Amino acid sequence: MEKREQHKKSARNNYVTYLLLSFTSVLLVPFLVIAIGITALFYMYSHQVTQSNIDKIDHSIDLIDDELTSVTYMVSSMATNADVVAASGVELDTAGLRAITTAIQALKSITRYTTPGLEDEYYIYFRESDSVIYESTLYRGALFEQYLTEWGITREEWVRDIVPPELSSGKFLMSQSGTLQYVQPLKTGTISGGGSGAAVFVVSGKKLESYFSSMGEYGDYALYITDSRGTLLYKSDRDVDRVTDFSHMADPFPENRDSNMIHRVSNTNGWNYYLVFSSGGIYEKLALVYAIGLLAGVLTIFSAMMLALHRSVRIGKPIDEVFSRIDVPNGEDLGRRDSEKFSAIVSGVLDSNALLREEMEKSKPMRRKMFLHDLLSLDVVSPREIRLMAENVGVNIDYDCFCIASVDFYVNNDFNEIDEQTLGDIKVIEQALLARMEKWVGENVWCYQRNYHSRLFIFGGIRSGAVLELAEELRTWLEDVFNLESNWGVSQNCADILNLWRCCEEAETACGRCSIRDHILCYSAQMEDRKSIYFTARAEERIVGSVRSGDDQAVRDLLNLIFEENFENRTITRANLLKLNEKLTDLLISLETEGDGTPERLIRVREIAGDPERFSAEDYRQAVTEAFVGQCSAVSQEKNFQKSKLVNSIKEYILANWQNADLGLSMVGRIFQLSEGYVSTVFKEQTGVNFVSYVENVRMEHACELLRTTQMSVDEIGAAVGYNSVQSFRRAFKRVYNESPNDYRKNAR
Repeated sequence: MEKREQHKKSARNNYVTYLLLSFTSVLLVPFLVIAIGITALFYMYSHQVTQSNIDKIDHSIDLIDDELTSVTYMVSSMATNADVVAASGVELDTAGLRAITTAIQALKSITRYTTPGLEDEYYIYFRESDSVIYESTLYRGALFEQYLTEWGITREEWVRDIVPPELSSGKFLMSQSGTLQYVQPLKTGTISGGGSGAAVFVVSGKKLESYFSSMGEYGDYALYITDSRGTLLYKSDRDVDRVTDFSHMADPFPENRDSNMIHRVSNTNGWNYYLVFSSGGIYEKLALVYAIGLLAGVLTIFSAMMLALHRSVRIGKPIDEVFSRIDVPNGEDLGRRDSEKFSAIVSGVLDSNALLREEMEKSKPMRRKMFLHDLLSLDVVSPREIRLMAENVGVNIDYDCFCIASVDFYVNNDFNEIDEQTLGDIKVIEQALLARMEKWVGENVWCYQRNYHSRLFIFGGIRSGAVLELAEELRTWLEDVFNLESNWGVSQNCADILNLWRCCEEAETACGRCSIRDHILCYSAQMEDRKSIYFTARAEERIVGSVRSGDDQAVRDLLNLIFEENFENRTITRANLLKLNEKLTDLLISLETEGDGTPERLIRVREIAGDPERFSAEDYRQAVTEAFVGQCSAVSQEKNFQKSKLVNSIKEYILANWQNADLGLSMVGRIFQLSEGYVSTVFKEQTGVNFVSYVENVRMEHACELLRTTQMSVDEIGAAVGYNSVQSFRRAFKRVYNESPNDYRKNAR
């Protein structure tokens, strides 16, 4: 009895059991809802499926309208082209053939950029010479009949209906074989007429039907297209005996009422589209959906039960452990689990997370200060790194120029005499000053505490002239409101945020040069101490970062700055030259890598600096620059070597997978675990050819080999070399070789 009571008590206190019972009870309601819902859904879906199909068809019609607009535009461009019109009236002599060649080139130019997706074939008929331009080739009318035969068009029908002399405007029409064509008479002078010839576009029936391919899920269907007057333009129907009467647009299939028909009208050209489905084709799918839905409901409930058991164990065990840790220390047995106590624990965790988020928000100013510190102390070496850090702390750095103002408070006080009260006052003044700056120039100003009595204000998008004017007003404001004298040093403009360290030096130098009479100064080179050397820690750190990243241009710029400051803006003594040389050579030694040629270049630098009689500043500059740039080159060569290995691997992968239609930047990036942008950039950098062109050229080489050596059709070759559609293959082949695959095969043989 005692053990039985313990088991009951344990079950009552077990959250796994509670959760399993709760989940199971809750699942009963969804089960009933699903069963009822699927039944209701079947009846609702039977009404909605027709509307859904109508929406699909309307979308397909809109796409076809866009393609037809492209067709009419392209054919109109052909029919009105001056070179084509000029060729329509020539004889087939030498001069006439030159005019026709010019017309062919004009047609190539038109089709290169405006070829629509419905294209099957196009040609230009010249009545005067009874000749046809087709696939960039001139044919006599008699020779062209073979192509008409392929399209199921007789010579008589072609002359009577497609290119009659009385044709006055562009129109769509259907041949006896069911081919849809658009015909546009050539424009001679200011009048369009079929007397001189016509431009004809043969619409691809397969492409036209492909827009309605989604309807194939309901079985066989027929497609009829008529113009706004009921003239049949196109049909695709396996039932050759189907009775049609398009004189009654509302019911064109009077003897076929056992079929389901959808009729839609184009909003653009008024064409009528009829899709006729076999009886029951649509609703058979619905019955299958109903059966599948019920089966899915049963499987869902079963899966949910298994998931409930799994989740009950996963969630319940930790909760039981939490309660055991609460109960055991006090030696108490709470019996039934105390949900209020558990709620209190969870609330405590959530409160801790809220406090953490609050602390992160409070730490944002500190993190911004750390960002500015890293920026000014050169702990970042790339614009991308700076941008990521700026986004993390909410700082906008998208400005075309930057300027820094260094402000020194309490200029008449000795820093050692500043007490705690004064430091607090400076903090208040800083906040007030920053608020006033933001009021005048917006949020594109940041404050950085350089030391306890000076601040750096970094302005984005504000030039030094405007900062000087602002400094005049703010200094007067500080004196009036706080009775505080201050010195202001303003840097020159800086276009690159990576060079803010130099602006910082300039602003502090200018601030240090302020006097009783001049409290605001803008930096100039004359402010530097001409008797000392210029080689600051910031400049040294910048050189180190640039060498390690292989940025030789940045190294050249920094060395030019150092030599300009020391040899042009200052009077450098022999002793200072040796100090500068020691710093530079020590830096070269610290950056040396195996095989980069640094020892030989160091000898040259020391020889020039150690010979006072033959010393030349220009020779010394050149030797030092060559030494550092040589180290950059060694770094760049190693990077290029790694990039070359990567590109060679990508080439090998392309040569092994060129037949795969999915081969592209996305696939290669996934295989090599690189971003698409990086693959594209590195491939173009190493090969001089973009990735897509390289893959296309590889496929074209294999396509040419197949055209020369096999009897495969153009469609088969296009699929074999990795193209999803023959149209894409034809366009790519023509773009690369300036001729069609068929022409290439003929010329190659």
